[in-house]
Order: sequence, then C-alpha cells, then structure tokens
Amino acid sequence: MWPPHWVWTSGSANTNPVGEVGVFEAIQQSSVDPNVCFLTMSHAGASYLGRLHFDHQGFCRQLCELLQLHYGRPLNEIGGLDIP
Repeated sequence: MWPPHWVWTSGSANTNPVGEVGVFEAIQQSSVDPNVCFLTMSHAGASYLGRLHFDHQGFCRQLCELLQLHYGRPLNEIGGLDIP
C-alpha cells in the first residue's frame, strides 16, 4: 500500500516517480469511498496523485487527520512515521 503508485496530474514533464520521492502536499479522504484517501505530492516541478485503500474507514480518517500535520515534508519522512 505504501508508497502509492503516483499518477502525473500537472506541471512540467512527467518524471515517472517511484517510491518515497518528492514533497507531500495534501491528503483527502474520498467522498465516494470512505476507505480511500488521495495524496498529492510534488516532484521535479510536477504534481502527482496517489491512492491509498484501507479496510477500515475509521483508520483512513485518522490517518488523513494525522498526515495533515505533515504537509510540506519529504515523502521519505512521511513513510518513516510511526503510526499507532
């Protein structure tokens, strides 16, 4: 599940980032499926979208709330967070 597959959404040329590269920009829980959240990140002048799916919508909501405190941090730091 982590790191998500990144899909190029805007900006300069697609660098096809893989893994924990770039800067974490935002997270939002899906309004269609409460078990899904969408992450955005920037890398090399472009923006990308990733999707995470969970088995429990309560955990998804809690993760979204937690990660909102970490906007602007490198994704490798986000991946290293201790999630209780």
